[in-house]
Amino acid sequence: MSWKWFAALAAVLLPSDAAAESRRLCDMPLTWSYVEPASAVPARYQGLMGLWTGSISFSGSSESTRMCLAVAIHEVKVDGQAKAAFSWNMGDGNESANMVSKGVAPVWWAHTAVLVPEKGEQLVFAADAPYRGRWYRYVLDFPSKQTPDTMTGYLYASRQGSATDRSPAAWMNTVEAHRVTLRRMKDSLPPLPAPGVAERK
Repeated sequence: MSWKWFAALAAVLLPSDAAAESRRLCDMPLTWSYVEPASAVPARYQGLMGLWTGSISFSGSSESTRMCLAVAIHEVKVDGQAKAAFSWNMGDGNESANMVSKGVAPVWWAHTAVLVPEKGEQLVFAADAPYRGRWYRYVLDFPSKQTPDTMTGYLYASRQGSATDRSPAAWMNTVEAHRVTLRRMKDSLPPLPAPGVAERK
């Protein structure tokens, strides 16, 4: 058996990731590749995959009341970790007192956690370093059975945070809370068998 024949056979039989997808989201270039989840990954995590777009409604901002936000969740793990690419844009070209007005985070890992018992499991994207003395994190509710293509939550800023400790005790003294609303784009579904809905309890 020649090595070329073996390589061709392996390409057909072995699973492979999807081709990279590139889009201009929030007027910023963003590229990602969906990764097929392992069979052991719970359906509620698989249901998080996809391209989510929407906005953040800021409270107490004098420059802008909304910011465009796009989140491409393209990989999920059995332990609830999720890998995503982010783009954001305030649309006015200025920098607010809270964050850089526009940008891209090509890789941002999230974890799932129960921060508030009545909310159940939530998806948390936490910063690895403070910005202007504040630690930012996105805390998003799982999609529900009634609204499987919608995620809502908040962008929080705290005076306390940690690059390694994601427990609630390490993220204290919240000083900002801004509403986040995201909806799944139906034209960018992962090229995988339809996953189960990540139902919020």
